[in-house]
Amino acid sequence: MDIYISAARLGGTSKEYLDNLPKGIEAISRLSWANLEAGQNQLATDRSFAIGVLGILSAKSKCNEFQNNLDAFLVQLHGYLSAVEAAQLRACPSSIIDICENLKNALIRRKTPGQGITLLTQVVRTYQSHPKQLTSIHANVLELCLSASNPKAGIPLIADDLEEFSLELKGADCKNLILYSYYAGMINATLKKYRNATFHFEAAIQCPASTLSHIMLEAYKKLILVSLIQTGEMPVTHKSVNQVVTRILKPEAVAYMDLASSFLTFSPTDLNAVVNRHRDAYVRDGNFGLVKQVQTAQTKLSILRLTKTFLTLSLADVAARVQLQSAAQAEGYLVAMIQDGEIYAKINQKDGMVVFLETKEKYDSPAMMQKIESQILRCMELNKRLESMNDGLLTNPEYVSKIVYTGEEEGITSSKSMFSSV
Repeated sequence: MDIYISAARLGGTSKEYLDNLPKGIEAISRLSWANLEAGQNQLATDRSFAIGVLGILSAKSKCNEFQNNLDAFLVQLHGYLSAVEAAQLRACPSSIIDICENLKNALIRRKTPGQGITLLTQVVRTYQSHPKQLTSIHANVLELCLSASNPKAGIPLIADDLEEFSLELKGADCKNLILYSYYAGMINATLKKYRNATFHFEAAIQCPASTLSHIMLEAYKKLILVSLIQTGEMPVTHKSVNQVVTRILKPEAVAYMDLASSFLTFSPTDLNAVVNRHRDAYVRDGNFGLVKQVQTAQTKLSILRLTKTFLTLSLADVAARVQLQSAAQAEGYLVAMIQDGEIYAKINQKDGMVVFLETKEKYDSPAMMQKIESQILRCMELNKRLESMNDGLLTNPEYVSKIVYTGEEEGITSSKSMFSSV
């Protein structure tokens, strides 16, 4: 520890010191918590040693006694972030990234993930060069939000108009980029923002990683589900990943391909049979809630198809045509769809009839035309940014060399947990 403290005081922010800092952190992480605490107190007296303190905090997060000292560490990290300069935090990115990863894992193990959401969000905001920069820490915060059953807390960190990646995300390792997209998709799906969820799940499987990961497979499964709920169709993937989807992802997602096929028959009986047959797989994947929403979506889509064929139907006829159990159940679906603006109709409860109306929106008002034009321009801009990000990764020398090294090998990487291997 004395050697580390001396190096911190002498090295300051020199390149040699920063290059050797990870080795020093690894060495002192084997010391006792008391020794690390004493070293931190020595350096904390002078703000010019902030990087040295960051190294000790990183070592603490790897220490065997870390789990037993979580509350004290949370207080110390908060105090450190309140005083540190952003440039000092970015000088050794591996240290702050390790801290966030280890802290996230420790809080989840203790079953108190909510305690870290605000603090790690503060880390992100301090570490970012600007609000639209994606960092490796984003994924940690989103995982905490999901683990704490507080998905709304992650929305401020989810953006579809990111402008750039932080330096550590520009290398060959796409793990945190894939995890960010996956968790962002899960948060949006949980909040029933299916369009946004589709965008992020697509981003997860389109990431140009050198090998396919288990997390990309899980993203593809959820992409199928949210696409069926949102559009009533199978997702149309980008041409750059068509071969990957066809050769690798689809064969590994048989239960979901069967679900999609039965969904498109518009037969609830067929869909229920598939759900019952693959129920264990859906439950194991944590997707059974989305599967039930797919069943609901099929019924709604069947009702929507009736509006294009009939002007008037009895509630009993609606129930029979979409295979619902009663006219009352059909009325419940119709009322919900009318309230959500999915269909335009009037229900006469006296005679049990429903009249389907034409849409109120003629799409010819100046406000609507302006809205459509704005959305088109936004989509074009997002597409340009996504292509720019992909080009940046594909032309990265480290990434290209890794691709060449791995050759043409393909497959799903083995992993005990989809959150620990990509």
